[in-house]
Amino acid sequence: GEDDYSIDIFSFGICTLEMAVLEIQANGDAAVSKEAIVNAGQSLEDPLMREFTQSCLRHDAKLRPTAHDLLFHRVLFEVHSLKLLAAHCLNNNQYLLPENCVEEKTKSFDPNAVMAEIRHDDRPGVQLKYSHVSPLELDKFLEDVKNGIYPLMNFATSRPHPVPRALSLSQEQVETVKTPTPEPQETETRKVRQ
Repeated sequence: GEDDYSIDIFSFGICTLEMAVLEIQANGDAAVSKEAIVNAGQSLEDPLMREFTQSCLRHDAKLRPTAHDLLFHRVLFEVHSLKLLAAHCLNNNQYLLPENCVEEKTKSFDPNAVMAEIRHDDRPGVQLKYSHVSPLELDKFLEDVKNGIYPLMNFATSRPHPVPRALSLSQEQVETVKTPTPEPQETETRKVRQ
């Protein structure tokens, strides 16, 4: 039945909790009490992480998530959407850009310059400097996006979004955009194993 796997989800939740808090205080007992599990769960500071583990540990088995639900949970599947969009945009338009543009661009930045700032009314804001972003990590991320590891939509939408008219170029306009002959690319056959 449907509940056969819910005990696996519960076990997975316990493993996740143990990894997150490093140790569940069992006070020397062989079995971990329900209270110890609840206390460990409450001690998690990240609200998303807390929600992720607690959903697995729900008392009512029917209310526990499926493995598929968990796979697409924000805790496991989150790359900042703006970063992802920018990477896809860069990869899709690479033929319009000079060859080592990322490398050249990152070389010319002042590491102490502020790249972005998050402001809060009630507490001090956060400043992100160029020195916080490693060009090597950026290159690897772009490569991963190119190899399809981070698709733009992690699951198909029920209805494809229509392309806004301004973005859909007419055939004549497409012809005028210079498109060099793409170099033949080797097909990626290796599998990603996490």
